[in-house]
Order: sequence, then C-alpha cells, then structure tokens
Amino acid sequence: MKRFLSSGNILVLIAALLWGTSFVAIEWGFKESTINPILFVFLRFILASLVFLPIALFKISGLKRLLISKEIIMIAFCNAIAFLLQFLGQQHTTAGKASLFVNFYAIIVPLFAPLILPEKYSWRVLVSAILGFSGAFFVTTNLNFSEITSGTIKGDLLTLGSGLAWTAYILLSKKLLEKKKEQSGIGIFFGTVVWTTVFLGFALPIALVNKTWSEISSQFNWQAIIAIIYLAIVCTASAFAIYMEGLKRSEAGESAIYMLLEVVVAFILGWIIFKTEYQTWEIVGTILIVFAILFVSIKINKKSSRTAKNKEIEEET
Repeated sequence: MKRFLSSGNILVLIAALLWGTSFVAIEWGFKESTINPILFVFLRFILASLVFLPIALFKISGLKRLLISKEIIMIAFCNAIAFLLQFLGQQHTTAGKASLFVNFYAIIVPLFAPLILPEKYSWRVLVSAILGFSGAFFVTTNLNFSEITSGTIKGDLLTLGSGLAWTAYILLSKKLLEKKKEQSGIGIFFGTVVWTTVFLGFALPIALVNKTWSEISSQFNWQAIIAIIYLAIVCTASAFAIYMEGLKRSEAGESAIYMLLEVVVAFILGWIIFKTEYQTWEIVGTILIVFAILFVSIKINKKSSRTAKNKEIEEET
C-alpha cells in the first residue's frame, strides 16, 4: 500500500512554503532601499529571537543548558555562515548562479546523510535529488549558458560555500535530533536562532564601518521595515521552528529535496506580484521540481502490505 507524506514531511513542506515567500519579501524590501544586506539579515534574526523569547521561556525546559550546548552553537555557526556567504556572494555573481549554488545542498545531503545518520541509500531519494536539482538548474538559468559563465569566481565560490554550509546545518541538526530524541525541535530551533544572531552580530561592523547614525538610518524605508518584520516572524520564528519539528520526524535526505519547493513558490509569487515573465525551460524546471517532491513523497508501506496479505490468506483458510 502506498502512503503519501508523513507528518514530518508535511511540516518540512510548510517550512519550505514559508521560506519560498522570503525571496519575494527580500526583493520587495530592497526596492528603493539602500540597506546593507548584513544589517538586513542581522535585524531579521534579532527580531525573531525577541519575538520567540516569551514562548521559549514558558515552553522550553532546560533552556539554559540548551543555549550552552556545543552542538547548538555549531549548528548556528553553519547557519550564520550560510547566510553571510549567500549575501556576500550575490554582490559578485548573478542571482541565477547564486540560487543554483545555494540549492546545491539538495543533491549533497542525500549523498552524505547515510554516512553520518541512521539512514539508508535509496534510489528513490537519489533520483528525486537529481530531478529536483535539474529543475532548479533550469529555473535559475533557463539554459542561458551566458548566465553560467558570467559573474566572478569569487562570487561563485562564496555562494557554493553557502550551499555547503547549509548542508552541514541540515546534517548536524538531524544528528542532534537523533541523539537527543527527548529534545523538542522548537528548543533546538530557538538555540540556533539565538546563536545565529550572535554570530551575525560579529559581522555587523562590516555593515556599519565608517557610517554615521544618520547614514545608517537613511538606509531604511517603510518597505524595508515591513520586510524585516515579515521575515523575522513568518520566515524565521515560524518557519525555522516548523522545519526543526519536521526534520525530527523525517529523513535528512528527503527534507533537502522538499526544500526545493522554495524555488517553485518564489517562481509563482514572482509571476503574481512582480509580473515576471518566464520562459519555457523555467516552466519545465518548475514541473521537474514538483515531480521530484511528489516522487520522493510516495512510499511503499511494506508492513501494511504484508499485514493486508496475511489477513487475506487467513480469510481464505
């Protein structure tokens, strides 16, 4: 018997859906604004930490012990590095190439997950990873090979490093969730967000160096402020918490493929909100991603199948 989507899969898909809206929110927030990307992402995380703090104080047990966990600090470091490398890399390469390299984790995680996690290699997951990444390739490049050769090596390496950092983030998060099964995903999420904010704070001087207060405040407009609030509450405080709970109940390799839904959501919202016109290969890529998500979601429940078969035999006898 086939079963489609576990509760963990559904939570990961919801998180991917919310993260997919972040691309449009960021683009909208940067319109007519000169806000520094590092300042932008720092404010997003510090606001998310403050918003979730009351919930953490009342709902998460052992909060102090959690916040000094070496595993949490390492996961947060990978998360902060991923965000910084993505934003810094996009200053030196094209958006299409950046998106492609950042999503490279979708094919790396399924390859490495069985090496460090209690997961097995699955042809279904590997095929889905290849299909999904191929779809992301089509969406981000539209087979325009000048897109692939444009930009600089510096930007390419930075954004590829971002994808690798998120690979480590996913694998380390899942490993911790496997090690501490009694720990809630929400608790790990909060510790990660707090430490990510701390690490991003260390990079903040890059955004503020040689800037007066008036120069800093002039970077903001009402769109940037609304975007930061939305990203903090919806795409960070909500999406990260949902993702961690989902990752706890699903396999790391599968979750990486589900995250490609971000590309589809950004694709659709770009068309609706910004009236973006898409080409044939971009549409083909979106369809491939959807197919990859559907393919990895359908599983054969062997136990249920055997039970049903035994029941039929018993009834015949």
